[in-house]
Amino acid sequence: MCLFSHCSPLIVEDVLFWICFQVGTAVIMKASFAFVLVSVAYLFHEGGGRQKLMWFGGITQAGACCGAVVAFILVSYFEIFKSQSLCSLP
Repeated sequence: MCLFSHCSPLIVEDVLFWICFQVGTAVIMKASFAFVLVSVAYLFHEGGGRQKLMWFGGITQAGACCGAVVAFILVSYFEIFKSQSLCSLP
């Protein structure tokens, strides 16, 4: 369907390449981060049992909360990310 649009970003091959590259990089980074996170959790569980694993989970959740608050402030108050019409792309 996007090929029938007069202003589709996927018509330009360079844009399509960068979209695929960014998606592939994001998937690899997310998989790597998940592997490291599970590995560290396993080490905490083996080294100190449930109490250290509970602290690790709490610290992970606190970090996620801080990241969400920072992202909310950047988007809502400082308006760092603004939407742009697709037809205005070069």
